[in-house]
Amino acid sequence: MNNERHITTAFDRDLEAIQAMIMKMGGLVEAAISQSALALEARDEELADQVRKADKAIDALEELINTESARLIALRGPNASDLRTVLTVMKIAASLERCGDYAKNLAKRSSVLVQIPPIGGSAGSIRRMAKEVELMLKDALDAYIQRDAQLAHDVRQRDRDVDQMYNALFREFLTHMMEDPRKITACMHLHFIAKNIERSGRPCHRHRRTGDLPRHRLHAGRGAAEGRHHLLRTAGRGEVMAGNAQPIVLLVEDEAAQREVLSYNLEAEGFRVTTACNGEEALMLVDEVSPDVIVLDWMLPNVSGIEVCRQLKTRADTRNVPIIMLSARSEEVDRVRGLETGADDYVIKPYSVVELMARVRTQLRRTRPSTVGIVLDYDDIRLDPESHKVFRADKVLKLGPTEFRLLTTFMEKPGRVWSREQLLDRVWGRDIYVDTRTVDVHIGRLRKALCQFGGEDPLRTVRGAGYALG
Repeated sequence: MNNERHITTAFDRDLEAIQAMIMKMGGLVEAAISQSALALEARDEELADQVRKADKAIDALEELINTESARLIALRGPNASDLRTVLTVMKIAASLERCGDYAKNLAKRSSVLVQIPPIGGSAGSIRRMAKEVELMLKDALDAYIQRDAQLAHDVRQRDRDVDQMYNALFREFLTHMMEDPRKITACMHLHFIAKNIERSGRPCHRHRRTGDLPRHRLHAGRGAAEGRHHLLRTAGRGEVMAGNAQPIVLLVEDEAAQREVLSYNLEAEGFRVTTACNGEEALMLVDEVSPDVIVLDWMLPNVSGIEVCRQLKTRADTRNVPIIMLSARSEEVDRVRGLETGADDYVIKPYSVVELMARVRTQLRRTRPSTVGIVLDYDDIRLDPESHKVFRADKVLKLGPTEFRLLTTFMEKPGRVWSREQLLDRVWGRDIYVDTRTVDVHIGRLRKALCQFGGEDPLRTVRGAGYALG
């Protein structure tokens, strides 16, 4: 009996020591969130640098807590209830470490924003949001130590307030970007900052003494954000590359807010955008839409972006589709892995939206040169997409708009065999329902136009497959 009491007392003593480390770690994270938000509002690069350096202490505490917890399990042999308590402590440490990383990222972006003109009162709104998360974190740790279920419940309810603050900021950033494209880069940084603060609020309501708190989350306003998607995309649709010959971009991003912002900017540049929120959906959409460029996030649920890239680059029908990989992984080994897997470009988060648009256009120069104004040549045929003229043997040919788009498609990829269905999607668009034999009619008109001054017919019919140039 005395031996059992001694073991129990030793376990409680060791657990109290670990919980003291948790409280110390929580204090450091609270300070990191507060100071990083202050650095943003005050545009204080030195304070932001201090936050980044202080993150090492948070990481060290997590490692120490994990080591001591493992030692406690090995030496004390806790029963099921005590084991659950120790595992919960380790999960809390992991959540706090993640919050510390969010604060470090906030500080990093604050340093970048020092070089950019401020956007209204956004920094002050973000600081108020950070203050609420800081208080939630403090109360969540108090609820755990004091075994206060009611306080834990209150913290969960306050998470809705943080979600509402985030949604309000998101709408504000979208408004700024639509009104003045020069603010896009700053707004993207501010959006990522707000998102990281919102994420920091998530772990605040997950743990109590006996383990995890209920895992439901109330995503206030998420439905409204998704409902705005069509309106924003329509309002942002550009005229750079009008008509159904617009190049198609497949955007694969699991974060709804980032997906919406990038979709808006891509469509404002004149691209047709199809979106996917996970790797499995992306692999299915590739076959359906035949994209000209794929913008692919690395960190995706279910099937990762790197695996999607690997699969597409091993398929004969998709290996030549350019893939721009987006990732927060900035180490050289990660960049090399992404490029060796087959990515044609690698963009590190945080990124400039303007730069990303330029990188998309750069890839299109290779796959859809006509969309960026490059004159196309094949044998004695020349097509100028900007003047909308076609020459053969230096003579101007008269082509209708559909025949012009057909010839553009053929000249971008000479030798490729296009099926009737593929030509319908590329030239007429996926939303237009016409009989596949319509393609044959316009191919006949194109042949007649190309040979109006003599010369051989450059188009080739491939029985059972489709048509090709050359």
